[in-house]
Amino acid sequence: MNQSNLSNANTKNNCLTLSESAVIECLLYFDTFTYPLTLDEIYKFCTVKCDSTFTLESTLNALLNKNLIKQKELFYFVNDDDSIVERRIKGNKKAQQVMPKAIKYGRFIAQFPFVETVFISGSLSKNYFDENGDVDFFIITKSQRLWLCRSLLVGFKKVFLLNSRKYFCVNYFVGNDSLSIPDKNIFTATEIASLIPINNFNGYANFIEHNQWIYKNLPNFNISKNINAPNLNETRVKILSEKLMGKSLGDFADKQLFKLTLSIWQKKFKHFNKTDFDLNMRSRKNVSKHHPSGFQQKVLNSWALNKENYCKKHQIYFTTL
Repeated sequence: MNQSNLSNANTKNNCLTLSESAVIECLLYFDTFTYPLTLDEIYKFCTVKCDSTFTLESTLNALLNKNLIKQKELFYFVNDDDSIVERRIKGNKKAQQVMPKAIKYGRFIAQFPFVETVFISGSLSKNYFDENGDVDFFIITKSQRLWLCRSLLVGFKKVFLLNSRKYFCVNYFVGNDSLSIPDKNIFTATEIASLIPINNFNGYANFIEHNQWIYKNLPNFNISKNINAPNLNETRVKILSEKLMGKSLGDFADKQLFKLTLSIWQKKFKHFNKTDFDLNMRSRKNVSKHHPSGFQQKVLNSWALNKENYCKKHQIYFTTL
């Protein structure tokens, strides 16, 4: 065999199957959060369609036999330090302790004027919480009232919670007329698939319907029908407030609050170029995104580096669609 054929043979032998590649890429993605996964979680967040968890388990066993991944108890990971399992278990327990309080706050948020659907997002939506965590909420508002709604919630946080976001981080709003999320990548797909609706299950289902693109990234994702997201009875205060801020007054207030907030953010975050500002501080009539740390791009960059380093370390190649 000549040198060229030998090189091709070695490349072929070191090239993982599509399913093996997808599993490792999934584990590497969550390794950016130092977070090992269970079988069911790998199935949910895998980028390749799997017939069942049984067939996926066969792939995991094959990777374990090749020493390409590790397992401890119910968790799979690629990290050399298996203490991340204990870290996860501790974070899971803390998340279960925090969840009732988060749901209570979420249902409280749902009673603010012009709020339609409230979701728990971020790390808590993935069943993890630690001493540095906060409870993130993703909120769908009524059309043309997003900035009015947001200002009321932020005002409440500043005045009554002394601006603490520990259990009240309202950092992403969309209007019910703008449900499709434009950032179509694995980060956003994972965040959408992890959302936990607090109220209005139909609103949740409608949101997923408007973001069918996530199935291209996460083909095994499926809406759980067992989610406890009831239609909450609206309080008299909410009903009256929405009537008082009717057509003309509400339109004026929403427009002015949009202009004011955008002006403040443009001055405060002037270090962002136009592209980065739109990605992290997206401010439109029907969208408000407040992610000043640029977390999305940091995660995607870290994931790309993880994959590159992993392939070099194990001298393997991923197969992609």
